[in-house]
Amino acid sequence: MHIWLEDSTGARLGPGPLTSAANWQHTRELDRVGTFSFSLPADDPLASEVRVKRVARCWQYEDGQWREYGAGIIERREYVTGANGPMLRVSGQDLLRELTYQRGGSLTFTTEMRVHPNKMTVLDSAPAAEYWCEEWGDGALGDDTTWAQVDARGAFPIGFIYLSCARRFRAAQWVIDATTHNHKVSELQVQYFDTDMDPAGWSDVPITEDGTAVDGKPFSQSGIMRWEMPANWGTETTTDEPRYTLRIGASEGLDAIKVYDVTLLYDVPTESGLQMIMAQAPAGWSLDPT
Repeated sequence: MHIWLEDSTGARLGPGPLTSAANWQHTRELDRVGTFSFSLPADDPLASEVRVKRVARCWQYEDGQWREYGAGIIERREYVTGANGPMLRVSGQDLLRELTYQRGGSLTFTTEMRVHPNKMTVLDSAPAAEYWCEEWGDGALGDDTTWAQVDARGAFPIGFIYLSCARRFRAAQWVIDATTHNHKVSELQVQYFDTDMDPAGWSDVPITEDGTAVDGKPFSQSGIMRWEMPANWGTETTTDEPRYTLRIGASEGLDAIKVYDVTLLYDVPTESGLQMIMAQAPAGWSLDPT
């Protein structure tokens, strides 16, 4: 049995391996850091090289080749007296301990996707009528060649802008005209179709960001509007094409708004999750191809 001592980068230390070491034990744990231990004569010439925070890696010669039996970070050195004289008992945790040295912050394992709404309508309260706004999504995402004007003074505060999509969406990006937009202070109300209500109906959802607002005036510029994703957001219809619908209202009547485009944002699982995790791992770590 040979035990090599290494630094945190995997470089071997000392003039050679520990050849007098014995009693190597390595216990692997499920979903937690494992442990290791070994011992060697206290008077071994290389005993002084066995230092805390160094890596000990055990190799055994079997079937004509050296095989690795485990590795760990030295955390304890204990001198004990046995039948064979003074011994140095060495122990610590395996290399998973290195993960506790990392500070990766929060990781988001999703990718943001964009799509036009399946349906965009305005329920105007004066007079009461529902009209389509297909011009908000008749071109490429972000297209500003066509537009539909929302007579917000009639639509709000009683009416709503409705956005529907086959997926749950967490934001909407608005392309709004630079001159025909709102100049009045108002508080927006965003509601989703709540299937936990009996009967099902509309519930408020907090707005976390309104990039269209200027000094408390919503729909004053182009920008992204975000809200908290409701856990119990259900489809409003039971047809073959169920849709998730969200509606936006305002506490006060607004100026007329010329909207060129609306793009909805939703998340899908990322395809690079392992790579994101490995980017936070200690130097020298890699994915096991098996």
